[in-house]
Amino acid sequence: MALDFEDEAEPKIALAICVHHNLKYDPEVTWGCVLCRSTHKKRKSGYWVVGAVFALAAVVYLLLPVIRPVGEPELSSMVAVGDRSTESESVQTDTGGQCLLELSRGIESCIANIDSASPNARIDREFCMEELRPDSYQCTEKEMQQDYLSAPLYKTGSIPHWQAVRSTIETTQGEIEECVGSSDYDFSVRMKINRITGVPIDVTLSLFGLDTSQRFCLYEYFNSLHFPTPAAQDYVFVTNIKSQMLALNRPVSTDTRKEEFKKFVEQQRNAKLYQEQHEQTLKRREEFDRKFKSGMNRR
Repeated sequence: MALDFEDEAEPKIALAICVHHNLKYDPEVTWGCVLCRSTHKKRKSGYWVVGAVFALAAVVYLLLPVIRPVGEPELSSMVAVGDRSTESESVQTDTGGQCLLELSRGIESCIANIDSASPNARIDREFCMEELRPDSYQCTEKEMQQDYLSAPLYKTGSIPHWQAVRSTIETTQGEIEECVGSSDYDFSVRMKINRITGVPIDVTLSLFGLDTSQRFCLYEYFNSLHFPTPAAQDYVFVTNIKSQMLALNRPVSTDTRKEEFKKFVEQQRNAKLYQEQHEQTLKRREEFDRKFKSGMNRR
């Protein structure tokens, strides 16, 4: 007797449809469609990246207090005269007073943190010198007194003998008078000198005691000087330039560069006068044009 075998239909797998991407997937094999699984893997790797960034930031934050900013002088490197342990990097004062030491430390720190590439670098350095303004002294009168002859207000680095340094200024003091336009003056200057050439690397004048044109002329003067060399390293000195102190060592002979410098000063003043007259002419022309146009509109 023949047996009749009927083909039994294979059971079909019930597939689910993803509500986000409208794709089918087998819920017994995986939890979502191929796009859902791919997105989950990317998100999971992203969590690792974010976690690593936060961990690195935490490490930097913990180490930041022990890292000394570049350019900021160490407090231990600024010592009074007499402490030779760090003489090559020290800030030395004539009196060794703590107040003057703190004041000089503040000036050097202020200047060190100014971006030299900034267009306002010079005026910013001049504002740092405001600590030396006579009417704003925070130190006692005894600490701030400086006779100029025996020592600068303060100095850094291995500076040559002060008498040889100040002699460079004393022998050409007539040029200072030409710049200031008077034989009576009182201002401060900070100079950094190249240890090999003796040429100023940087000059900063005080705002007090000088107007803009006087400072312009004095910058040209101080940058033209050559100071004693050699030295162990570039050195800095800050001193008060007072007419009554310079006059104590006025050269007997006429300054060799006096006539040449007088001509230079005259040229600078003439240039400034021309600029002022030119600006006045432009203003008068603008005013004339405005009145002329106003009269034409009335017609």
